[in-house]
Parts: sequence; C-alpha cells; structure tokens
Amino acid sequence: QDPAGLSRIPVELVYGNLVGPRISLVKPPTTEKPHKIDGIVVSLKEGEPGKFTCYVTPERKVIYKTEVDKFCYSRYQENYNSPLPFYGFAILSIWFPIIVAVIYSLGVRSRVEEIDSSNEPQIQGEAENQVQDRTFYVYYFYFFHLAIRVLSGILFTILQFALFFPSGFDSKFSCKRRTAFTSKTPVNASDILLNSTTISCENLSASEKLVWWVMVSVLNIGVASVMLVEWIRLCRRFPTCDTEFITDYLLRKHYGRVKSYQLTNLQECIDFYKGQVLEPFRTTDVISGPKTGLDDLYVDVVIHTERAPHKFSKDMQRHEIFDVYMDVPPDSVRLEEVKDLFYPNKDTKDKFPRKILAVGRPGIGKTVLTERIMRDWANGVDIFYRRKIVFYFKFRWFDSNELKDITLKAFLRYGTGLSDEKFERIYQDITNRPEKAILIFDGLDEFSGNVDCLDHLPPPNDPNISMSGISLFIKLISGRVLPKATVLVTSRPTANDFYSRLTFDRTVEILGFTSDKIEKYVSQFCDNNNRGNLKEKIWKHIKSSSDLLNLCYIPVNCLIVCTILFECVSDPRNDTDAVPTTVTELYQLAITYFDKHHNRKLSGQSSEEAIRKLQLLAYDGIERMRLVFDEEPFDEEMKNSGLLNSLSSPIKTQFCFIHLTIQEFLAARHVTETFTPEKIKEFILSHIENGKWHLVLQFIAGQLGKKNGYKDCVLAFAERFVREDGIFDVTDNSVFVMKCLREVDDEDIVELACETTGMNDVVSVRYDGISNLTSSDCAAVTFVCKHLKKLTILDFALGDSNEESYPEINKLLEQRCIKQLHLIGSLYDGLEAGHLFKALVKSNCSLKHEHAKLTKLFIRWFRVTDEESSSMMHEFFKNGHASYLEELHLQYCEVSSRGVSILCEVLGNKLCPELTCLDLTNTGILDESVALVLCNALIEQKLFTLTELFLGGCSLTDECVSSLCEVLTDERCKLTVLSLEENKGISDEGLRILCRSALTMEHCKLEKLNLSRCSLTDECIPDLRNALRDEHCMLTKLSLRGNKFTEEGKKSL
Repeated sequence: QDPAGLSRIPVELVYGNLVGPRISLVKPPTTEKPHKIDGIVVSLKEGEPGKFTCYVTPERKVIYKTEVDKFCYSRYQENYNSPLPFYGFAILSIWFPIIVAVIYSLGVRSRVEEIDSSNEPQIQGEAENQVQDRTFYVYYFYFFHLAIRVLSGILFTILQFALFFPSGFDSKFSCKRRTAFTSKTPVNASDILLNSTTISCENLSASEKLVWWVMVSVLNIGVASVMLVEWIRLCRRFPTCDTEFITDYLLRKHYGRVKSYQLTNLQECIDFYKGQVLEPFRTTDVISGPKTGLDDLYVDVVIHTERAPHKFSKDMQRHEIFDVYMDVPPDSVRLEEVKDLFYPNKDTKDKFPRKILAVGRPGIGKTVLTERIMRDWANGVDIFYRRKIVFYFKFRWFDSNELKDITLKAFLRYGTGLSDEKFERIYQDITNRPEKAILIFDGLDEFSGNVDCLDHLPPPNDPNISMSGISLFIKLISGRVLPKATVLVTSRPTANDFYSRLTFDRTVEILGFTSDKIEKYVSQFCDNNNRGNLKEKIWKHIKSSSDLLNLCYIPVNCLIVCTILFECVSDPRNDTDAVPTTVTELYQLAITYFDKHHNRKLSGQSSEEAIRKLQLLAYDGIERMRLVFDEEPFDEEMKNSGLLNSLSSPIKTQFCFIHLTIQEFLAARHVTETFTPEKIKEFILSHIENGKWHLVLQFIAGQLGKKNGYKDCVLAFAERFVREDGIFDVTDNSVFVMKCLREVDDEDIVELACETTGMNDVVSVRYDGISNLTSSDCAAVTFVCKHLKKLTILDFALGDSNEESYPEINKLLEQRCIKQLHLIGSLYDGLEAGHLFKALVKSNCSLKHEHAKLTKLFIRWFRVTDEESSSMMHEFFKNGHASYLEELHLQYCEVSSRGVSILCEVLGNKLCPELTCLDLTNTGILDESVALVLCNALIEQKLFTLTELFLGGCSLTDECVSSLCEVLTDERCKLTVLSLEENKGISDEGLRILCRSALTMEHCKLEKLNLSRCSLTDECIPDLRNALRDEHCMLTKLSLRGNKFTEEGKKSL
C-alpha cells in the first residue's frame, strides 16, 4: 500500500510462492486484485454495446434501430478506441509491470536463496565452508527492472494522452449514415435515401469508462513516480557488493529479529576493536609536539594510471633516491581525501578497486597513511567504511617465527591484536562475507624473503591449512582466499621486482610536501608546541636555504628540520645561523634530540656504549635485511632509548628504530667509527651498486667530510663516475655519486675529486629530462659541475617535472663560465627568462682555467614578458655579455613587444657582431616588427654576418617576403638557411615574390629553404618550377610538407 511496499512488489514475489513456502515472515502478494480489475474491465467491455443507443423517429422499425445502433457503435469504437481497444490497453497497463516483476523474481531466485541461507544461523564449520559463487548481480537486475517499470509507466501515459485516447470518452455522439442498410424486411422508398442523415446517439457507459480512463492514467503515473523515487534512492546508496544489497536492503525486514542477538555480539566485538585502534598509543612513530595526534597529520596522494618513470640499477632491491619527486604526471588523477583511495575513478574504469598499491619514498608518509585509514575506519568518517572490518599487517612481521606456519584464522587475528574470544565472531562474519574485509599490508620493501616465494605456494586454498604469512598474503591478494576482500599494499619503489609480478587495480604514488604544505606544516608544528610566535622565523629560515627547503619536501625530514630549528631559535643562547644544511648534519642533531627528549628513563640520553650497541644492531639489521628485532639483544638501557619503538605485537615484545632513515644513519656511523680507512674504501666500492645501501653511503660521505685522513675514501665515490668522449649524461646512478660528494660539504675535496679522477675529462654535462631530477638532485649536480674545469657545454632539459631545479642552474651560471648553454624550460608554464639573463650578467667564474666566453645560447619554452625579464635581457646584450655570441636560439619563447624592440636594437647596434645564427621560431613576433625593423637592421646597419635565420611560427604574411627578398639579394648577404615554416599568412603570392625576386637572382645564396605548413597550393607550382630550373638557384634542400598541394601538383613539381 505504501510507496516503499509498492516498490518492493518483485521482492515480495521472491519471498512468496515463487521462491517457496519456506519464507513466511511476510504475506506474499497474490494476483487476486489484478484478477478483479481484469473482470471489471472485461465486464465493462461486454456491457458497453447494451448501453449504447441511438435516437431515431418512433415510426422506425425495431430492426432498423438495432442496425443503426450497431453501425453507430462501430463508428464510436473507431473514434474512441482506435487502434487499441481501451479494455486491452487497461489490461496491458496492469499486467505489464507484474510480468516484469515476475521475470525479475525468477532471475534472482537462486541468488536470493543462496544469500538467504547464508544468513541463517550456522555452526562454525558451515560458515567457513559457505559457498562464495556469484550467480547473478541482483543489484543491477533490480536496478534494470526498476528502469523498465519507470519507462513503461511514462510510455503508457504518453500513448494514452497523445495517441490512443487523447480526449477520453464522450457520452453524446453524432453518427452520419452514408449507405442504406439491407434488410429482409421491406422498407419504403424514403428509407433508402439516408446518405446525409445525422443520427444522435448516447453511450451510457461513457462515464464509467472515463472513470477507468482516469484511474489507468493515475496508476501508470503513480507507479512510474514511485519507481523513479526508488530508483533515485537506490542510486544514492550504492552498495559495495551484491551480498550487502541483498542482506541489508532486501532481507532486512525478514531477519532482523532472528539475528539481532548475533549482530549485537558481532557489533560489540567490532566496537571493542575500534576502541583499541583509537587508543592514544597507536600514533605515528615520531610525534611533533604535545598536542599532536595522527588525526592532525596529512599526506598528499595522487593516482597514477601508471607510475612516473624511475630508473634504478638492475640489482636494486629496496632503496631509491632519497629526495621527493614533487610533480604529478599530466594524466594522473589527484585524490583529495584518503577515502578516495577506495572509490572508482577513470584509472579503475569506474569500478571499485579491490587491489591497491601505494608507492612512496623513505619518510614520505606511507605508514602514516595506513594508520590514518585505520583511524578513519574506527571513526566511521565515510560510508565506505560502514560494515567494513580492517586488518593491519607489517611485512616486517613476516620474519617472526609466529608467522612462519599459521592458519588464515590465526593470521587475521594477528592483524587485529584481539583475543580468541573477541575475534571468533569477526572471523565467522568475514568468512561468510569476505567483501567486508579491508586488509592493509605496510612496507613490502621490508620483506626480507626471496621473491621466488611467488612461484612456490602451497596448492590447496583451504583456510584451515597452515602456511607462511607471505604465502597467505599472496593467496589473499590473488583472490584465492577471501575473494572480494579489499587489499592495500604500501612499498618503496625498489620492491619493484616483487610488486611488478602482482596485479593491482590501482597504483597510487604518495607525494611529499609542496612549498605551501611545508609552510603549513611549520605553522602546525609551532602551534602543537605552543609557540605560534616562532612560525615566521622558522619558515623564513627554511625558505632562505634551498638545501633546507629541498630536505623538507619529505615529511619525515620536514619534521626533523622543524624540530632542530625549533630548538635553535627558541634557545636565545644559540646562533640561529648555525643550522644544518646537509642531510648528515640534520640527522646528527636529530639523533641527539630524539635520544635525549624521547628517552624512556628519567635521566635521559643514552650512554655512548648503548649508542654503539644500537649502531652495530642497525648495521647488522640492514646487512641481514632485518628491520624488526626480538627482545633478546636489548639491555634495559637500549630498550629505554628514544631511538627505538616498542612494537605492540599480540604475541611478544619486539623493537624497531623509530624510522628506517634513523637506522640507516646509525649504520653509517658504525662504519665510519669502527672501520679502518682501507676497509671503508672497500666497503664503498663494493656497496655502491647496491640500492639498499645508498642512503647509508650518503650518510657515510657526510660523516667522512668531518674527519681528517679520509680523502681516499671520499675519492672512491668518484671512481665510479661514468663518461663517454667527455660527455657526462646525468642519470640516477651518477646523481647518487654527486649527492654523496655534495654531502661531504668540503669544496677542496670535491675539487680534488674533479681533478684526479675521470671527472677531469668532462667537457659536456647533459640531462635529457626523462628521469626525474629533483631540486636537491640538481643542487648536487651543480655543486660538482662548479668544479669541473674543462666543462664548457651545459645541456639541461628542465621540463614541467623539474622546474624546482631552475634556481640551482642559475646559481651555477653565476659561479662559473659556460661556452654553450642549452636550456629547455616548461612547456605549460613557461619560466621567466629574467632570472637566467641575470645569472649570466652576474657570472663571475672562480676557477683557475682559460676563461670561456658564451658563444651559443639556446633556450626553449621561456618567457620574456615582464619588465624584469626585458630589462635583464637588455642588460645582457647591451653590456657586452653577448659580444662573442655566435648562435642565439629563442625557440617557443613568449616575447613581449618590449622584448622584440630589444632584439631589434641588438641587431641594429651590432651588439652581437659575431652572430651567425638567429632562431626566433614560435616567438610570436608580428610581421610589422620583422619587416620594418629586423630587415632594416640587417640592411642599413650592414649586419651581414648571419648565415642561418629561423622565423617559423612568427605570424609572418606575404608583406614580409618582399623585405626578406631585399636582404637575400644583397651581395653582402651570407644567408644560406632560411626557415619560414608554420606561417599561415604566407600564401602562393608570397612564394611567387620569393621565386621571382630572390631565388632566381645572382647574389641569393640560399641553400636550404623551409616553407612547411604554410598556405601554399598548386597555383604557385609553375613559379616554383621555373625558379628551381634557373641557373642562379642554389637550393639543395626544400621542405614543403603540410601544405595544400594535390597529388597532381606534387607530381608536376
């Protein structure tokens, strides 16, 4: 009767006689009412002829009246029931929705029975062996059947009012008799001539039909409206799976009382588990203030349809470049909130992802992300977490003996930390409905086992069989156990050999902080420590140092920088300028701070002996790939150290360092404090190709820079410097070497390395922009390049992913001279060239070598649009800094009118007397500038040193060609290469002028001419053919692609 009940007609059919007599909680609907309605409609149809009468003169015979009634009734039927009788339309309107509902109920019958049986009370064994097959997707079937009922109701209504019965049924009807009736009874002559007689008739059942006409329309509109409301309501509460829809949406009225006690028990267990997750001790490893909780932390994650390209050496296992890559690939989708990890998007083809991989660099916030998900679930922050149960695992746990041989049930309990009694009901629920499970596995790179475990799994998928934890993980993520469960895996990129062999529905890369995020973090940090007045001071110091700013892009480094600077600026006795600028210095202060302030004993700070033991333990752990340690090696003082975390294992107490980078720093100290110089050098050479030691080696380099007598050890890093024919390509491996040399923080040692190793032969440094060069990477590269005495060519493609490196390049140009500079900027957000010209103007080379003058300047995708850029470019040319310039390339650079004037002044005043090549491709220069100023400069100022001129994409028209011809025909002109491509304003007329006034002239020296993608047609071909035949034409290369030539024209040419 109510709308909700009306929308459930097909569901009640399922629960009624179509499924079976077993369901008796709701009285099944019957077809009694539809049968009654059908009877009324049929009786109405059968009684209507008897209630239709026509009025004829009394003297007419009865038989005549009968024939008139029949004739006029048939005309009435044609007028009001054509082409479908009303009774047929009414029966169709009533029965069609019922037929659709019956088809739906029969289609979902087996699936509903399966779920229905799974919701009945079962013993544990039955629950564990519950069938998990999916026969139909009831949700989509139900959704589709609702759509049919909505559309059918709308269609029937439109047909009723627009086609079949637009005006209802009139009780008065006029009938015209056009032909005489034949009858066995004789009639007089007047009865035969009735062709034009109008007969008045009356339908006494018209009022009843009109009532039913209204009722049918109301029924169709009402059902369609109710179905539409149900359809919209269903769209707004999209279920996570078919099972949830059936049990929570369709069966809720039938099993609420039967299962209330069991659900209460289950909910009590889940609530207890959530309370345990929300306990204060489950927070991030390192806190940033007395008011800080995990809910205050944030991470920035983006979805990648495929990960940004990273180049690693072949044998890398778990480590990667330390600094964060900040830019997002253009085809990625940015996640605004953590919960969006689990929702569909274009990267998952709009399907819910079941297997998710989250990749991130050291300290980037992977563990914080997983902990945040746990807390969001416990707090119920989103509907997705409703009715879900989250299980949490760390891959480092898989090394423990407890997870070497374990059943699925024990494994899942391990991921909750619950007792057997509390976990029992949760386990039963998960095995029955695995789609409720969210399994989080943190730190795949921390798994120390062999990747070959993927090929040697125990064959049975029986959850009662014991196997290793890693085997259970593989079975879970492959769907062999607990199918439909959601699995989230986090890892460093260097576990690629492992996770590349698994299939994921979504890959997520976790980004570090952007500049605004760093500033926000500093503000939050100061607030958490109740010193908001220090925000501006700390942020100003970080912003003023590119080294510190580069470090802060990684969240854990940002925490450490903030902690150390906070200590410095809050203590009036400290000099605020004495702050760390290298990673090593930063971690040295961090070790002291965390050990002192986070120590668990009242006396604070561990003894030197305890620190040495921790250093040895850290080194052995990395050597053996152990990041979690049992309790045995630790004495009481070590246990109290602020550098360790006590893990809340449900089985036994274990320890790990507060962060992997802390362990790596301590391992580096063990090497530099206990190894001899010879052994340190051997260690560097033997481990430099192994990715898991890269950060340790970087820390070793920083620590050696503070020691005397270890120069040979530092030079060992440079021995692996690879170059070919004096050309050094910037790759991930070479960048790592340069970062180690930068970490030494000793200019004399780096200069010595550049003079005594293969680095001394480097003439050209080249970076193609394919790999991801961070700002700190670039800082290391430029730091070393500053000391390469033979370096004359710098070729850098910054691109959209490496804009942060631009200031570092400018810093290098200020400190040393370069002969040839190739710099490619940003395609989408062109960089202002003012900073570049300013660096070239301020260039003051400090090296003791033959001073090199800039002879080639090639820049692409830069802007000269603001006043500062225009002024600096003017100063660069005017004050003699470009006096030796032979080639000037400003490709795809946005140049303002002021910039154009400066270029013309450069040519007109001979500020570049040695210039032979001028490239203004796609600078947007207007034809007036080129025709009136540029050409005048070339002719009037007698500047005929140019041999190559590129004016492609400069909006030139036919009017410019005449001026160019004047230049080309001067006997002093040396131009041999001219490019006018992509100038749509140059048409057939412009080419005719060029052919007749230049190419056929005696003094024209053009050898290469590019007219690609102009507006040329077949009409210019005769002139071009004549010019090419001319004896004065010296062309050897002619480019015409992208014009409007026909095949005949091409053949003629």
